[in-house]
Amino acid sequence: MFGLMSAAVIALMLLLAGVRHLGNVSLDITRGKTNSLSPLTVKWINDNVKEAVTVRYFTSPASDMPLELRSMVSDVEAKLNAIANSSNGKISFKEEALSFDDNSPAQTEILKKLGIKPFKMKVISNDSYIEKMVYSGLVFEKAGGAIEAEPMLTKNNVSRLEFVVVSSLKRLMEHTRPSIAFVGDLPHFSAGEFWELQQIEMQTQPKSEDVYGRCIDMLRNEGYTVNVYDSKSDKLNFNEDLLVYLQPWIISDGMKKEFNRFLCSGKNIILACQHYFMQTRKYPGRGFAVVYWPQPQFSRINELLADYGIEMVREVFFDQSKAAIETNEQIRWGTYKRRDKRAPDAQPFIVRAVPADYDKQSSITARLSDILFIWGNRLRMIKNAFPSTLQWRTLISSSEDCWALDWKGGFLSEQILQGGEYFDRRQPLCVIIEGMFPSLNNNPAAISPGKLLLVGSSKIFDNNQIDTTRYDNERFILNSVAELTYGKELAKIQALGAEESKGFGYVEPYKKLIWRALILGLVPFLFVIYAFRRTRKRCSQKTTYL
Repeated sequence: MFGLMSAAVIALMLLLAGVRHLGNVSLDITRGKTNSLSPLTVKWINDNVKEAVTVRYFTSPASDMPLELRSMVSDVEAKLNAIANSSNGKISFKEEALSFDDNSPAQTEILKKLGIKPFKMKVISNDSYIEKMVYSGLVFEKAGGAIEAEPMLTKNNVSRLEFVVVSSLKRLMEHTRPSIAFVGDLPHFSAGEFWELQQIEMQTQPKSEDVYGRCIDMLRNEGYTVNVYDSKSDKLNFNEDLLVYLQPWIISDGMKKEFNRFLCSGKNIILACQHYFMQTRKYPGRGFAVVYWPQPQFSRINELLADYGIEMVREVFFDQSKAAIETNEQIRWGTYKRRDKRAPDAQPFIVRAVPADYDKQSSITARLSDILFIWGNRLRMIKNAFPSTLQWRTLISSSEDCWALDWKGGFLSEQILQGGEYFDRRQPLCVIIEGMFPSLNNNPAAISPGKLLLVGSSKIFDNNQIDTTRYDNERFILNSVAELTYGKELAKIQALGAEESKGFGYVEPYKKLIWRALILGLVPFLFVIYAFRRTRKRCSQKTTYL
């Protein structure tokens, strides 16, 4: 036995020595092979890269990098080396270390021309957090001086490094980059809230924040050209490849006409909206108990959709598949109003969509994890009005345990939060409409098929929902934009970025109790059975001495 163990140890040591001698050898044991180079990436590079390309990875020294990014640097190096080795000599890779503190003005200017710039990261120094400027970016360069840059490579997009490389190479080869027309209306006060402000003699209009700023910055960092427009303008003419329209409020005649022209010209649109924003309030007359009030947004999205036989149903939508998120609450006392942060609270109007309810054949949703539809709404096809030239495809659905309230005013009752009259099937939360759209508003007839991606929650694009670690809202946006701009081939590479993490759907309370009792009580029960049998065995073998 000892000889076998010694032989096994010696064999393991020889194997490790051999692997070290071979160099950069790794074993990918992930379910989706996320740490291995995808055959789709290799095929695309070999089919499309016809000229020699140099990939330069600019990074700060390890001592300047935050701890969570140090391992990322080695992962990037390994993946870029694998890409270079599989490119048949078309791609070469080199790493260049930079220190922000040691850079000369001349070097900084050179990096600026290359598209590389430092960005702020929090690092731990002397047991405290400090902000430090670090470099982590890619430059793709081919003969003749043409370049393409990925200025900020972090843990958020390094998991999609293959798509980052392929999309950058595509822009470099074709000398074009996809463009996005971005239109986002901001949240609005209801008439009652304006009246309340007037009663307390508010002299200035409350300031609005750019709630979609981080989404725009994320898309620009991914290599898209993003142009922002005002939806209220009567003279709109989008020349971009994709229109992203969030939370339509006042829809001008010019927007209606341009919306239809865009689809009829064979281009694509992402349209996201919701009818209510939920407010958490406390009043002294209610003993400062928590109440929920749906703030109407008076969206006119159905003015855009009605002619295509589609409706975003105006109601408060609930689902037992819910999630806890941090929210703000309003504490009111007469004219006094204060906002405080509220502990994570799971309510059925915060809908958690899980992979079991996704379309597994779509590159947009195939490998996504959970997505939050905060205060979301369902979509409905009006069968008699839906054009025969269009196809409806549901990408994301609610669970079967969902219900809705045709809200007419007041706070939501505890009864409606606990449950209601369930629908007889899952309800669409995200659909894609594809085909020849009917021409409206004196537009020319459709010349090629267009795509309209409808999302039942604009909060997915909100600043607070970008760069989350628990939910795949950010990846959903990037997958959608990739398919509607680059096409399905690159969208499949984009979707390979991470291994799907399946969330649990809604489990009824009695089933939870059964599972908890089984898990907590199984081991003690087995110990009791074992002790009982051992005691009986010892008693049966007991010898009686006279």
